[in-house]
Amino acid sequence: DHLTGCEAPLGADETCQPALRSSACLEDRGLAFACDRATGGVATSGLRPRQVCQVCGVSVEGGDADPREKMFRARVQFGPATHRGALGDAHVSEYRVYAVDGAGIAIGPPLAILPRNPSALAAGCCVADAYGAEVELNLTGTFASATLIMVYIVADGFELPVGAEVMAIRDYYELPAQTLLMQVLEGCLDLVPSTGNSLDQASQVAPAVAAALADVADVPNASVKVKEVAPGGCAAWRASLGGGRRLEGLAALRARYAVQVPEGGNAVAIAQLVQSREAQLAARLRRARGL
Repeated sequence: DHLTGCEAPLGADETCQPALRSSACLEDRGLAFACDRATGGVATSGLRPRQVCQVCGVSVEGGDADPREKMFRARVQFGPATHRGALGDAHVSEYRVYAVDGAGIAIGPPLAILPRNPSALAAGCCVADAYGAEVELNLTGTFASATLIMVYIVADGFELPVGAEVMAIRDYYELPAQTLLMQVLEGCLDLVPSTGNSLDQASQVAPAVAAALADVADVPNASVKVKEVAPGGCAAWRASLGGGRRLEGLAALRARYAVQVPEGGNAVAIAQLVQSREAQLAARLRRARGL
């Protein structure tokens, strides 16, 4: 530590002034401890030493670059040290990058150690990205409480007590892609043309069927596909699929359709609604298309 001494208990009316380690980066301000006779507690006088060296600035490029949850990866960048507000790092030997918790306490060993580079001062002004390092953290276990990345200066042979905040640790991650199982309802609608009307109008029926079904099911028009408009009723079509006897004459025209249920929609309710209104649909389509 930068302060030594005063470890032993103080007697009544005794005082102690801790010794400050010699460094051009620390200014002594007369901190002293005394035993308070009235309370039995410790009284202080003076002020804690002031640190007069700090990095001149930081440069943040983006944030967490690791798409995984609880994993953090970023590039930290900062400039050379100043001494009493002016660029100068003659007393600096290296810079140490740490993860710290909410109380400002460093967690574990340094994430990166960057030796002093005299050329960092060549520009004569603060170059905020003169020093840089890639850091990676697993935000579980040891680093679960990490909230900040900070840089500390090592000067005159020891690490200075006050660091500079480089960046906050915020875990940005991508949720895994979810496969949505789309529900599709299929059905068949019987359409009986009026006497004397030709079945060559079948090509005109499909758009009308699609629009009517979308209206009844309360789904977008794009969610309805008319798969077939052909002579022969739905019963005959179903029988032919099953290999049974074809049933002729039950209907002159059939319209097979598929309704894609929107995400979050109730497939059962939509199916019941369409089935319960098939007769109304057929009548509506006959009126609309003159079938």
